[in-house]
Amino acid sequence: MNQMKTARCLRLIVISLALPLAAWGVSIVLMSVQASSHGLNLSRGAATFRDRCGACHFLEQGVSTHHGPNLYAIGVTAGKRKPNLSAAEYLLESIVDPDAFVAPQNRHGMPRNVAHDLEPSTIRDVVAFLASQGAQPNYEEIRRLEIPDFSTQRDPRVIRRDEMELAEHALREKADCLHCHSLYRNAEYQVLAPCLFGMGLTDAKHIRESIVDPNSVVSPAYAQVRAQLDDGRIEVGRLISSNDEGISLLTRGTVGGWSFVQVPASELIQDDEEPSIAPFSGSAMPNGFDKLLSDRELEAIVKLIRQLN
Repeated sequence: MNQMKTARCLRLIVISLALPLAAWGVSIVLMSVQASSHGLNLSRGAATFRDRCGACHFLEQGVSTHHGPNLYAIGVTAGKRKPNLSAAEYLLESIVDPDAFVAPQNRHGMPRNVAHDLEPSTIRDVVAFLASQGAQPNYEEIRRLEIPDFSTQRDPRVIRRDEMELAEHALREKADCLHCHSLYRNAEYQVLAPCLFGMGLTDAKHIRESIVDPNSVVSPAYAQVRAQLDDGRIEVGRLISSNDEGISLLTRGTVGGWSFVQVPASELIQDDEEPSIAPFSGSAMPNGFDKLLSDRELEAIVKLIRQLN
């Protein structure tokens, strides 16, 4: 009898302890599920980021920047970028209004309408995904963010990831455009030719004409001159410097490649006591690049350059 009473007491003790522990465990699970997402779809945010932004932005530590900055641990740094904006608010602003703030080490060039064909809920998921990179986001705050509805302003000019990859492959591999044209705005990358991104190249017709007929319009900064030498030779190139000692030209070889040519003043034909240097109506960019490209590749390049300006 005593053994039965002891066993019954033990069962009651176990039950009395197990019920609160079970309830506590269930509440922890429910709280973690609720706190983990608050109804946000981080998987969709990651997929959207990969398809829409991944061609320009990386999320891997130590990888050098591409068209856009590396966003590794952006959930931490975003909250420190702009005064009075939380990480989530800064990320949202950067997506819907990328020109509102550009970090000092970065540059303009992100498409202004990159989110204009996305539903507000999809934009919210992208914000949540980015906010989770290196940090624990405030998902409740992200749920409360006011996101403009661009879904009624769908823009067919927004470039898709496959178009961006096609354009870059054609620029880099097929037409070798990136041998002269840089993807970056830094002055040291603009010696041979204008950079492609962030320089105001927004008119699709002008971009297409510049590829198909590079001689149609030549930027004054890249205009060429024609210099006559007293031995009958003619040098054509961009005038880099000119003084009493002579001129310096940046010339393009017949089989590609660039070189600096120094011409002493004594070798230049004099015209009215001035060196015979005349404007040359032509671009250093060779004709025929468009013949190397399919119609789809050409349109993808035009679309890429336009979007990133």
